Amino acid sequence: MKGLEKFEPELYYHIVNHAVGNENLFRTDDNYRYFLKRYADHLPSVCSTLAYCLMPNHIHFLIKTHSEEILVKHQKYKTDFHKLIM
Repeated sequence: MKGLEKFEPELYYHIVNHAVGNENLFRTDDNYRYFLKRYADHLPSVCSTLAYCLMPNHIHFLIKTHSEEILVKHQKYKTDFHKLIM
């Protein structure tokens, strides 16, 4: 990830992802719903989402990672916060 060394506990991050070229990430309303469902299935265990914007060809998220005390209890934690959050 450009400009990011490692995710750390209790910090804010602006996450951006963009489609390749002129492609779209989302083509129908169902694509948006599916993405948000998958996001909701995984991310709340490692971070809080403060804001997001889904556009046809890119996404923005403002998140705050959970505290170290919460993250070390995560079932997939293996001594590396960055790998857990990624």
